[in-house]
Amino acid sequence: MRNRVASLPAIFPKNDGAPKRRRTSIFDLLVSPAAPEIVGQSSSFRQSYAALKTTEERIEKAVQVFRKNCLDPFLEDPEAEDIFQEFDSFVSAQVAKGLTPAEADKLKGSLVNALAVDIKEVDHFKVMKTFGKAILSYFDIVTDVLVLVDLATKGNTRMAVVQGVSLGFSFFVNLSLVWHSDSPFG
Repeated sequence: MRNRVASLPAIFPKNDGAPKRRRTSIFDLLVSPAAPEIVGQSSSFRQSYAALKTTEERIEKAVQVFRKNCLDPFLEDPEAEDIFQEFDSFVSAQVAKGLTPAEADKLKGSLVNALAVDIKEVDHFKVMKTFGKAILSYFDIVTDVLVLVDLATKGNTRMAVVQGVSLGFSFFVNLSLVWHSDSPFG
């Protein structure tokens, strides 16, 4: 035999060992959030505002840094509750990097505007989802009570007592949990 080397036919794609990326589908484009538009990106910013010429450029750059370093991580953390401590420390850090006190005051106004624009107060889908769960829960309670009444009227007292005890225990547990928690209903 000749020194033949086995090879794959040309119809199989080459495998370079690099992972293949799938093409973006229409669904991916519709679901993915829009990339925020970066306004006035300057490459001369190197942790100091001395290289930026105008007050507007400095404040614009500080707002971009605030969004990147403070606001975006705050919005991504579901347990984050207060951003105002970061707000004050951020403004102080920007003054240390070269902003004047007047520019720091303007920066505070711009940051409040950025907070108002970027933080969304109400997620309507979550509201509807919670409302739907509450309605389903109430319908479940009503059907359980109707089963209890039906069992009692048909003379099946043993099952009516079991159903009544189970409903009573459930109501008692829910009431005690609401009462002991910081719920406005307790």
